[in-house]
Amino acid sequence: MSNQSVSKYCQISILVILASFIIYFSANTLRANAWYFHARNNIQQHTSSLNIIELLNAKEAITTALALDPKQAHYLHMLAYLELRHYEYLITSNEERQFEFEQLTILSAETAIKRSVALRATWAESWLLLAHIASLKDGANEGVYYYLQKAKAVGPYQFKVHLAVIQIALANWQHLSPDFKQFYVNELILAARHDHKFGYVFTVAEELNKLPTLCLSLLFGKSFEKIKRRYIYKKSCK
Repeated sequence: MSNQSVSKYCQISILVILASFIIYFSANTLRANAWYFHARNNIQQHTSSLNIIELLNAKEAITTALALDPKQAHYLHMLAYLELRHYEYLITSNEERQFEFEQLTILSAETAIKRSVALRATWAESWLLLAHIASLKDGANEGVYYYLQKAKAVGPYQFKVHLAVIQIALANWQHLSPDFKQFYVNELILAARHDHKFGYVFTVAEELNKLPTLCLSLLFGKSFEKIKRRYIYKKSCK
């Protein structure tokens, strides 16, 4: 066999190997996406009524997706969200509490979302989910404050960032640092600029039994004058 033939044979072999790798990884990506959308569609169809069977099925689907594509930030975010939902189910169900399992579940959620933000640090939703999970696990500590600041850095004008800061602050009001309380006030002022969405702030405060705290916060400053003319303020802050 001539040198030229050997060279062509090597080139063809390399191309075949490369093509095989491309086909393999493309197939894996397609399969992983299919499992991801299976989990996501399951959640979207049962947003407020996701039962434990559907939740576990969604977790199994996203775990399969991650086995095929372990460095996909979307999949890790989804896994963290599902672990959080599972944790919330465990602490609120009528079944006998299993504290060790609850802690393992919330820790799994925290681990997944930390891996997600390590891969994609520019998505505010992931920093907010990390802050929420960490606050449930450890309270509104410096780590939670840092995660919220990161969300703020990548989504400074997003209402969901303002709302998350307000929600976590109200949920942990008795244990907030002075800096965290000032952060809350600043985000409350910014949230008030989203007049048509501010009703969500009252909803969150009511769910947390913190309407008196919110109403007191709204008493001071010209930033809240428009809010105080709305019916929802008059109804909630009697």
